[in-house]
Amino acid sequence: MEFVNLGRNIKRARKNAELTQGQVCEAVGLSDNYYSAIERGIKIPKLLTLLKIAKALQVTPNDLLMDDFTGKEQILRDQFLTDSLDGLTEVEFSLIYDMVVYMAEKLKKVRAVNHKELIMYEDGYLLDITKSKR
Repeated sequence: MEFVNLGRNIKRARKNAELTQGQVCEAVGLSDNYYSAIERGIKIPKLLTLLKIAKALQVTPNDLLMDDFTGKEQILRDQFLTDSLDGLTEVEFSLIYDMVVYMAEKLKKVRAVNHKELIMYEDGYLLDITKSKR
């Protein structure tokens, strides 16, 4: 991972949390200059510092380390999925997993087609209608 991306992710998370650099510095116990250098990718925080920053920003350390941090929307989506799958048996989870993998593969194959031509919903089922048009 490039440390510029880590800094960029930290900055995005801070802005999503609607905090200033000064507020994060105060919560974590860092100097303004050091924290600013982290956000710019010039300094690499120690693991404990990264954990403190993540806690202050109310994100996971993984969120900060991912190259494509997306902010609150991703966190909410992950939480929704976790809540939705909670309590399923191993067999039920496996079935849902297999369906998601299958659908993702199908959608990737026809991604280049205009979305309106790609799929239509009928009684809750996702249908590939590109074959019938060609």
